[in-house]
Amino acid sequence: MNIRTLLTASVLLLLSTIAASGEYLYSEQFGFTADFPGAPQVGTPAGSAKDASGSFVSTAVVVSATKPGVDYAFVSVDSYVVPVALDREAIFDAKRDSFLASLGASLTSSHEGTVCDYPAYYFSFGLNDNSASGDVIIVLVQTPKPRIYIVGTSYTKKAAANDVAALAKFLDTFRIQ
Repeated sequence: MNIRTLLTASVLLLLSTIAASGEYLYSEQFGFTADFPGAPQVGTPAGSAKDASGSFVSTAVVVSATKPGVDYAFVSVDSYVVPVALDREAIFDAKRDSFLASLGASLTSSHEGTVCDYPAYYFSFGLNDNSASGDVIIVLVQTPKPRIYIVGTSYTKKAAANDVAALAKFLDTFRIQ
C-alpha cells in the first residue's frame, strides 16, 4: 500500500468518525469544550446583565446544534466584563425559573453537583404540552469577572435512541477550560 492510499484511508476514517460522533468544539474565547451532536452554530454576542445605571456588565452568546423538530443542544455563556460577586443559589434559582418560564415547562427533577470543580445545578424538564423534554446544567464560574454557563438539551418524541444518546454524550463531554 502506498503512502497516498494510506493517507486517503486515514482521512476517510477520520471524517467518518467525526460524522458519527457529532462535532467536538473547543472554544478558547468562551472557555469550554463539548462534543455537540451536530455542527455547532455560534450566535451573535449581546449585552445581558445590567448594573444599577442600566449599562451592560455582561455579554452572552449561545452556541447550538439542532435537528429541527427532533432535538436541540446548546451552551449559553454569560461573561461578566466587570468584577462582580454573584450569589450561587440566587443565580441557580433565577436561571432555572427563567428557563422553565420561557419554554412553558415544568421541573421534573433536580440536584446540585459540580462541573470541573465549579458549582453546578442539574435539572430535567418537560414542556407543559408534553411535546418535548430535556436536561440542563447551570454552572457558575465565580472569578472576579464571573461566567455563567447554561448547558442544555431538549428532544421531541421524534428523537430516536441514538439522538438521545448523542445529547447525553454532549452533556457528559461539556468541560470548562
